[in-house]
This record gives sequence, C-alpha cells and structure tokens, in this order.
Amino acid sequence: MQSSRAATSYDEIARKRAGDLSSKETPFRFFNNYVKKTLIQFALDHIKRETNSRDAIVLDLASGRGGDMGKWLYSQSPELSFATAKLPRERLVKTVFLECHDISPECVAEAQKRYDKLASGVECKCTFAVSDCFSEEFLCHQLPSSDHYGKFNVVSIQFAFHYACDSLERIDMLMAAIAGALSPGGVFIATTVDDEILAERVREKKLEYKGLFALQFDKEPQWDGALLALGTKYRFALEGFVDCDEYVVPLSYVRERAKHYGMEEVVEFSKPFQSFYADYKNDTNKNKGLYLVRGEMELATLYRSLCFHKIR
Repeated sequence: MQSSRAATSYDEIARKRAGDLSSKETPFRFFNNYVKKTLIQFALDHIKRETNSRDAIVLDLASGRGGDMGKWLYSQSPELSFATAKLPRERLVKTVFLECHDISPECVAEAQKRYDKLASGVECKCTFAVSDCFSEEFLCHQLPSSDHYGKFNVVSIQFAFHYACDSLERIDMLMAAIAGALSPGGVFIATTVDDEILAERVREKKLEYKGLFALQFDKEPQWDGALLALGTKYRFALEGFVDCDEYVVPLSYVRERAKHYGMEEVVEFSKPFQSFYADYKNDTNKNKGLYLVRGEMELATLYRSLCFHKIR
C-alpha cells in the first residue's frame, strides 16, 4: 500500500486550501455531506435506541482536514428540531469525544485549526494524530493502545476505505480492528467506491467525465467473474481534491469479515449513493436546490455507503 504517496497527495491539497475552513457548497460536495450527515444521524439514533449511553465516543480514521468535525460536534439524537430544542441533556445523545487519525501531517494541522475555531461552547473534546491508519502497526498496536479501544460507539471511515483494500490480509486486519474498537451495540459507518458500479464503468469504458474526474489503470485490469479482481489498483483523479492510487473494494469479502467479527450489516443505510439521491432530490429541505448535473451524477454514483453494528 503506497501510503506515502497518499500522504503527499493530501498534504498538497491541504497546502492549496490552507486557511479555507468553509465547505464550498458545490452540489456534489453538498450531496456527499448529506449522505455523511444521514449516516451520522443513524449512528447517534442507534446509540440512543440500543444502549444506555448518552455520551458518544467516536473514532474517525482518515479524518482528513476535519470536514466532518462539525457534523459530530453539533449532531444529536433525537435530531435537533423545534420539538426537541428544549429537551434536557440527559435525554439526548451527543458526541463527547472524537479521536481523529490521518496520514497527512498538513491535513491534521488544518483539522486542529478547524477544531480550535469550533471548540468554544461545545462539550466534545477532539484529539488529532498523524497515523498511517491502515498499516499493521496502527491496526494491531497503536489503535489497541487507545484508552477508548473497545469503548468507541462509532467508527467512521469516510471516502478512504478503498485505500485499505490492496489485500485480503489488510482488509481482515482492518475489520478486526474496527470490531475490536467498538463497544457492544456500536456502529461502523463508511463511504467508499462501489465495486459493482466500478466494474460496470470499466466494462463500458466510462472512465472519465469532462475533466471533473478520471479513472486510470496502469495495465489491463483482471476480472473475477463480473467484478474486478481483488487487489486491482487504479488511479483516481478528482479535480481539486485527490489524485492517488485506490484499490477495488471486495464488498462480499468485507461483509464476510464483518460477520466473522460479530458485526451485522444495517441494509437500510448500507447502499449505493444512487439510493440516497432518490430521497435527496425530492426534498428541498435536504437538497436546498442543489441538484446534481450529469457529470456530478456520474461521479457521485461511483460510491456507496457501508453500515454495520456490533452484535457481539
């Protein structure tokens, strides 16, 4: 796994966008944030429903520049509304601790700055560390040494799970570490590339769209039936964001390992982005008039969510 190359790519992004703590609300980014907010809301609702805890402890792997930090700091269960605004704290689930790890030193520095600006008046404490989140050293040694290992209510990996899929061994290590980090009833949420959609795009040679994004293979990809073979590497370039190597996510194996380690898939929230968009586009309270145009749809529908909860 070329972790140093990924770190360099994300460091460059952080340098280009240093000091920009806003979320430029292009329709694509706004929709992605909607998906992540939906997953976070489910996670907090699940904690409230299935556990006695009112204090959520969250592990964010590959946390980047801290773009999801505000979602964790300000989300609650039940969701904030006119009807819930006056509920006492003891009836709410809120995030009280957020542990963030990322491979890019410059992204971690930006995330710390973001937290420093948001921290006043919030009860959530955040910590930040430069870590190679998908390395054996981190998964088998550094993470288990965390004071909160086995106590996390949520583990989140947003738009990064595909970096860990270069081998079955690494996927197995990652799923074991996630299960070990979670408390009983805890939730794992992720967003990543959909292996079925990726295979479809490769077959149809729909690998780019007008400079918005491009998928490149160094050699002719190998196949395993209708899907790309495990360990298939490709280069993903997204204008203004990332330009680095990714690996095909073998969803069937991820599901198998999740079950092996005592996690059950939450099908309602583990699905292609296309399914999220069906709800998003029909509700102006969700989309704020920011609809995806064709190229953005081509990009967004490359992705899917993953959602599992720990049952033992």
